[in-house]
Amino acid sequence: MRTCTNIFICNMALADLMTILCCSWTIIVVDAYQNFILGKIYCKLDGFFHVTFLLASVFSLIIISGDRLLGIVFPFSRRLSRGQAWIIVVATWVAAMMCASPTAIWRWLQTRKWHDYEEVWCNENGFILKYYWLMILILLVYVPLTVMAVAYTAIILQLDKYEHQLFLREHPLKMKYRKKVIKVLFMYVLNYLAFWVLFQVVVLYRYFKPPQQELAPWYRKVYFPAHVLTYAQSAINPIIYGVCNESFRKAFRITFRCLFKKNKIRPTAAPNYVHSPQRPNRPTFNSKWASCRRPQYSRDRIERRA
Repeated sequence: MRTCTNIFICNMALADLMTILCCSWTIIVVDAYQNFILGKIYCKLDGFFHVTFLLASVFSLIIISGDRLLGIVFPFSRRLSRGQAWIIVVATWVAAMMCASPTAIWRWLQTRKWHDYEEVWCNENGFILKYYWLMILILLVYVPLTVMAVAYTAIILQLDKYEHQLFLREHPLKMKYRKKVIKVLFMYVLNYLAFWVLFQVVVLYRYFKPPQQELAPWYRKVYFPAHVLTYAQSAINPIIYGVCNESFRKAFRITFRCLFKKNKIRPTAAPNYVHSPQRPNRPTFNSKWASCRRPQYSRDRIERRA
């Protein structure tokens, strides 16, 4: 787990885990109650936490793609050290918090008193956050898709270049890695199309509809599933980039040995005996060449046996 790539994958997994633990339950509470019951502080921190964790995961994903691009396309370039990798990890979280800060600034808890009821909800500056959420959607969806497409296309082209340099038509190792690259790219594109399209529809409709027009009836029906799909995407990201990465799986097993049961049954090799004519049951040392040698007999011993 000490390599730079594994550090970035762990950082992405941590951000996705925090998204599920800190943000997934709030959408259930908001959807279950008519009023916002989480209080003034969490009204400001809810969106801040959600956007911070999502952006930290996306920034880590972009860095992982760039790290793989440098490793394949520029193999002789200077590699990142562990210290530099940790500095990049801290920078991703700082950048994510800075980008998420408007959700904490332009949101507040608002109340409205009716004749026999007090309405409480978390309000926000719709005019400013309209363009802010457009920028966030670009960062969350279209920037990583573009970076992934460019990086993995460059990797595939570089593998083809290595093939021509080595005068090989289809090297098995190259073919295996190219299939893996195409599979990861396809899984990521499918992942984003499946889990982010509905959320984009909800956000764009909410902020860009005419101000005098009320929300359509389908909005409340789609609002909850759209957020649930974004949390599901956070759960699938570590599977795509962690479980599908062989070096990461090996490093994870080494680091967390207590989670994996060791195989107590150790297979033993069957003894290989070389029998001599005088002592047929005496085992001799089975060396590297023992199975290739034939027992040597003297001429007198052969005549005596005949």
